[in-house]
Amino acid sequence: MSPNPVNAGAQPEHPADRRRAADEARRDLDKSPYQLLADVHEELLRGDRPVEQNIVHAWKRIASLMARTAESNEQTTRRIIRLTRVIIFLTVVLVFLTVIMIVAN
Repeated sequence: MSPNPVNAGAQPEHPADRRRAADEARRDLDKSPYQLLADVHEELLRGDRPVEQNIVHAWKRIASLMARTAESNEQTTRRIIRLTRVIIFLTVVLVFLTVIMIVAN
């Protein structure tokens, strides 16, 4: 019986494997995209295991690269939203000050 991916809070079927996977994912997310890309190439070029295993390991690195990119995009989106709010606030202040100046004259 495989774990249900929808129920993220469920107990993993193999806790030791889950811990090892979480540790590896954490290490990968600390790497730069360049390092992850180099890891993909390194996994593909390894000669000490069958090509099929190289491909499987490379896909793990590609998934990490995609997660790292998504995380970076999420941070950028939050910054853009924060800056947009600042711009809106400053625009409101400028409109308010303009109205005061027009009324004062």
